[in-house]
Amino acid sequence: MPTIQVTIQTVAGRERLGVVTALNGLARSTGGAAGAALFGAVVFAMIPVAVDRKALLQEDVNVVLHAFHHAFLFTGAVAAIAAVIASRMPDVALWEK
Repeated sequence: MPTIQVTIQTVAGRERLGVVTALNGLARSTGGAAGAALFGAVVFAMIPVAVDRKALLQEDVNVVLHAFHHAFLFTGAVAAIAAVIASRMPDVALWEK
């Protein structure tokens, strides 16, 4: 992430340096929280019943593993879509030659 930080600070210029730095931190924090919440929602949506912690049966373990498998597949799909979107962004010159 330091590369992105330096890039946005260079593009923004001195007069908006603090604003873009704070906005970058806010976007990273918000994205991390939203990602964790979405991952948890996918996992717990795949688990149909509460698991009894005292007596974990093999079926319960398989259900939880299955839920995490789907959550990681979902996260991978989101990352792939984000990579495609990022690859289509236009190039911006950071400084004049």
